[in-house]
Amino acid sequence: FFNPGAAVKIDAERAQHTANDGMRAFSAGPIFRWPGRQVTPFLHALVGAAGVTGPNEPTIGGSTFFYNPEHWGVMLTAGVGMDYATPLLHHHLGFRIFQADYQFTHVDFGPRLSTQGGRANIAAVRLSTGITYSFTRLPWRR
Repeated sequence: FFNPGAAVKIDAERAQHTANDGMRAFSAGPIFRWPGRQVTPFLHALVGAAGVTGPNEPTIGGSTFFYNPEHWGVMLTAGVGMDYATPLLHHHLGFRIFQADYQFTHVDFGPRLSTQGGRANIAAVRLSTGITYSFTRLPWRR
């Protein structure tokens, strides 16, 4: 954080659906917060890259597979959320009341052939909640 309200956020994720398809991504961007005594709303906008793999397609008869290797493309994420600060662990422990993100990923797999290629435009909404831990005791939460 540069000050109580602005910082740079770095995000990494990995999603593996089966042994032959999945996604990994890295992104970064600004996060803005409006710290309150206990409740802190925030919003962020991230830009990054995502590597999408598979799925592998069975051939006619199913004895072999066409392998679709990982390709990288652009990923954009925008979201909002709200954190709740507690006095636990000297004001380091808190709760993420909610976080809602819209994420768009575009990956070009090359020329469209019978079993591979084409483009993937993946639009997703992510909703999350959880426990937060701040490594520093933030002065505006004392």
